Formats: sequence, structure tokens, C-alpha cells
Amino acid sequence: MRVLRETRYQVFGSPGFRGNPVTLFEVDALDDSAFLLSAAKGSSTEDNVFFIAAEHKPVMTRFFSSRAELWLCGHGLLALSHHLRAANASSTRKVHSTYGSWQIFADTAGSGVLMRAQRATEVVDATHWMKDALRNIGIEAEKLYQAPNDVWIVVLRNHAELTNMTAAAVAGLACGGTTPGALIAALRLQDTGYGFRYFAPWHGKPEDSGTGSAHCYLAPLMAGSPAPVTALQFSPEGAAEMRIHLRDDMVALSGNVNLYA
Repeated sequence: MRVLRETRYQVFGSPGFRGNPVTLFEVDALDDSAFLLSAAKGSSTEDNVFFIAAEHKPVMTRFFSSRAELWLCGHGLLALSHHLRAANASSTRKVHSTYGSWQIFADTAGSGVLMRAQRATEVVDATHWMKDALRNIGIEAEKLYQAPNDVWIVVLRNHAELTNMTAAAVAGLACGGTTPGALIAALRLQDTGYGFRYFAPWHGKPEDSGTGSAHCYLAPLMAGSPAPVTALQFSPEGAAEMRIHLRDDMVALSGNVNLYA
């Protein structure tokens, strides 16, 4: 296997946020997991996308952090959409990976990703262990949902609750012997959009700063309009801005993508 070229991007940049970095590796094969993980460990970014983009064929991908293969890297997929976009052309391409299929697209507004929505189930039991665990770190959920991939979504009542959460407190959640995929804390904003924070300390990421895949879970719950809405991801690094459009069972994701500076 060989790396043909690598390119780094910053995704979801805004005036108050530099962007979430990702490295795209164009490779000649994708079957050697040890090689891909080794390349990811040697990368200057935590998240990495390996891809083969043969003409007139679906784009083949695999996503890796420095620790393991990922089921999806949303901001990496958006960077790939930007990377493969033909100048002044509208296009749609299928993307396949180990764990699923997506679409990347480009139009006059820019590049984007189309992902399948992941429906969550509300937890109504007031004594559920996750509600108790959240109370123990000072979080009283307005609503709590469990989504596929063991992702938990806690809807909060106000911005102060969102701001006061810490990665250290989330890492100390008493999870009753289970291993969550992630905890997403979300808040409806005054308009039709929403704000959120994303924690995954159980998988080496105490808090993420620009998580595109989160909207697979959040958009069906939080998007307050059939029209595109703005989502803001808050973290100690700033506020990442994302554009979200829920289309039936699909979530369209777009945002700023710039070469890593």
C-alpha cells in the first residue's frame, strides 16, 4: 500500500473558531488496516480519512483516529466533498466505507454531505441510571434520548447548563459498567437552530470541537424547521458553525472548509 498524497483541512471555521482539523490521505488500496492505523498515528491530526476516488465510481473510504477505526468522520467527509469538488460544477457522488454509505455533493452554495438520520428513543424512566449519573454531576435533563451506537443525547434547559458542563465531569459519569459511544448535550436556540457539545472520553476524545456525525442523531430531534437551520457546536476552542437541512430520513451537512494553515 502507498499514500499517494495527503492534504489537511480545517472544517467549520468561524470568526471565533479556527476549525476542526482533518487529514485526507489518497491511497492506492484500503485493505491493510494496520497500515492505515499506523499512518493515522503518525498524522498531525487526530482524525483522518483514507480514500480512493476512481473516476465514474463510488468513492471508497475508511476513517481512523490515532487510536482506532471510526464508523464515520463527518467533518472529514465534508472536507473530502470539498476536496473532490470540480470547479463551478454541480455533482453528487456516492461514498462507501466499512460501516456504511453516504453521499457527497456540490452545488452553487458549496460542498456538502448527505447522511442517513439515526432515530433516538426517549428515556422516560425518571430513575434510569443515565439520568441518575447526570444528576450526580449536576445535570438535570429536560429530556434524555438513547440513539444507535450507544450515543446518549441530553437536552438541557438553558445555555448556562450547556456552558457549565466540563469534559472532566462527563469522564467521571457512573455508567454502571456500560461504555457509552458518546454523550451529546443539546439546547434549542431562540430561532429554529440548536447548540450542542460532544463528549466521548470513553473512546479517547474528552470533548470534540467540530463533530459532523453528531447531526445524524441531533437533526431529527432538534431541527425546528423543514428549511435549513444553523447549528453551533460549543467547546473550549470556540463555536463551530454548521448548516443542517433535515430531508425526511436524510441529513444534509455543510460548512466552511479551508486548507490547514
